[in-house]
Order: sequence, then C-alpha cells, then structure tokens
Amino acid sequence: MQKKLMVLFVVLIMISAFVPEGFAVDLPLRVICNREKVVFPDIQPYIDSQGRTMVPSRFVGEELGAEVSWDGAKNEALFKRGSDVLILCVGSEEYTINGATKRMDTVAVNVEGRVIVPVRYVAEAFGAVVKWNDVIRTVYINLKGEP
Repeated sequence: MQKKLMVLFVVLIMISAFVPEGFAVDLPLRVICNREKVVFPDIQPYIDSQGRTMVPSRFVGEELGAEVSWDGAKNEALFKRGSDVLILCVGSEEYTINGATKRMDTVAVNVEGRVIVPVRYVAEAFGAVVKWNDVIRTVYINLKGEP
C-alpha cells in the first residue's frame, strides 16, 4: 500500500513539473456598481500600463446616474450628476470636478471611437467608494458609501 502511494506521489510531482505556466484561467475584468454587474457590449474593461482599470465612459457614467456627453471640438468627456460636473480630456492627466482641477496618474483614451476612462476617478468624483479584488479581477463601486 505504501509503495502504491509513493508511486502515485512521484507521478503527481512529475506531472506538475510539466504543466505549462500559462495554464491558469485568466479571468475577465468585471465592474460591479451598487451590486449590479455593468455590461460593456463592445469594448471590454482592461488594465492600462499604470495599473488602472479602464472602461468605456458612457456605460459606467450612466450606471452611476450621470448624463454623459462628448465634446469632439475640445476632446472632452463630460459627466453631469446632480450638481456635480466631471470633465476628462482625452490624453490629459488633468481633469476637473466642479471647476477644481485635479491630476490622475493615467489618461483617458479614445479607442475605436469610444472614450475609455479610469473607472476609479470617475466613480470617486461622484462620492462612490471603490474597491478592487485582485483575485477575481473585479472592481466594486458603491455610491452609498459602503465598502
């Protein structure tokens, strides 16, 4: 019996030595806003070179209850929620929230005609709590201030 267990143990070790490193499942990024999954029908969220989760502006903005518009002449995405106004300019680290200029560590970009924005900056501009779960690659956004 011990000999069979030892052989099985050695076989398992040998098999594990030959399993490719990339064998693990790469989970897609998800965004959950107020316990509801945000659906992105075309361009999917991704993590940029600065480690920020980037999402199409319209879908996350509307999920947060904001009106989202695009000013092509100024290259700006405009988010209005109640009396709060957030402006992100494509290609710029600076953004404004209610007239105050702030700085991000990344930039909004235009991909295939969609403005892609860092989800954390948009959500926090409207007072949301944002959490990241690295294990399941999920961004949690809560406008009620709860984690």
